[in-house]
Amino acid sequence: MKRITAIISLIAVILTLGACSGKSVDINSLKENMIKADNTLPDMKTVTNEDENPDTLFASMSDMDYSKIESFFLCYSSDGSPYEIAAVTVKDKGDIKALEESLNDHIKNRIQLYRNYAPENVDKAEKAIVLTNDATAALIMCDKRDEVKKAFENAFK
Repeated sequence: MKRITAIISLIAVILTLGACSGKSVDINSLKENMIKADNTLPDMKTVTNEDENPDTLFASMSDMDYSKIESFFLCYSSDGSPYEIAAVTVKDKGDIKALEESLNDHIKNRIQLYRNYAPENVDKAEKAIVLTNDATAALIMCDKRDEVKKAFENAFK
């Protein structure tokens, strides 16, 4: 009887843990939907974890240890204007807070850069946001932040 109770309890725990895990999203679909949400974006370049030297590319937006990253994309304006949209999925969702802090540091660095070299872009950088869902974080620096934020959130529904 104790053995049956233990097995039932174990099954219940496994099912509960499975129900708590967030929906997994395809990073490429997420990129398409987030970019499509702001039709005012200038010409954007994209780097991803599928490119050559992804650790170096990732380091342009985060100082987090790349070995903790499952996938990412970063879209940025080709003319240097303050438009960036990115999403990053960590391997262990326990690392999501550290990733969020790292992306917020990236925004702070951008603000400082614009203060020194392009003061007209400071306002847009100051309005940038970072949000998270389960093991994925997004950085949004664009005119239609709310629409891009919705696209990110809808990917997890």
